[in-house]
Amino acid sequence: MLVLGTAGLSAGFTAVGLGDGESQMAVKVHPMLQGEGWEAYLGMLGQMLSVAMLLCVGVVVSWVVGREFTDGTIGSLLALPTPPRAVVAAKLGLVVLGGVACSVGAVVLALPLGAVMGLGPPDAEAFRVAGRVVLIGLLTTALALPVAAVASVRRGYLPGVGALLGLVVVTQVVTVAGAGLGAYTQEPWVDGDRIAWRDGPTKSLDETILRPVSSPFEMEGGIRLLPGNL
Repeated sequence: MLVLGTAGLSAGFTAVGLGDGESQMAVKVHPMLQGEGWEAYLGMLGQMLSVAMLLCVGVVVSWVVGREFTDGTIGSLLALPTPPRAVVAAKLGLVVLGGVACSVGAVVLALPLGAVMGLGPPDAEAFRVAGRVVLIGLLTTALALPVAAVASVRRGYLPGVGALLGLVVVTQVVTVAGAGLGAYTQEPWVDGDRIAWRDGPTKSLDETILRPVSSPFEMEGGIRLLPGNL
């Protein structure tokens, strides 16, 4: 479901964003698309895969580590001859392998879907972006692994799920706000029949209204020193 859902939704949203520039959905989706063709499609896949992998892997990690605490079977687990650390390492190893399989599977499924969308055969740039999408899936899988510590310390999978939701909120805020203020300096403009974004002007368009620091209206900033008795 994770593989089918991310690849299918990415294909649908990309088709809407690149095709119809007038619908409300197209207006909302288009700013999320970076570039054109395969780059836009696989970029959308990377965005969806990052959120989906974080949620799914985080829930699985919380469950495989905290289930014994919740079910009251932790005593039976500790009674095994296998060291508990080895058991936890084996569980997390299987989770990582599952994350790798899902990331690769989503990209493999996305390639024929892109051909059906009319993007043509993937070129070298498309495969480069596809590799980046797989890397995003792997990094997101690694990002979800610390949830296991919360589930273990708090002795249950629900605290781990709570920590996961907090992590999702933080990552989404950072994603939307960005690492700097560059996104807030862009301006919308009409590109054919679509709305696109471009960098804003770097120089004042009318220096009678807005002047740079190097050429202010007054060098003293309007400050005057008034000597003598006031």
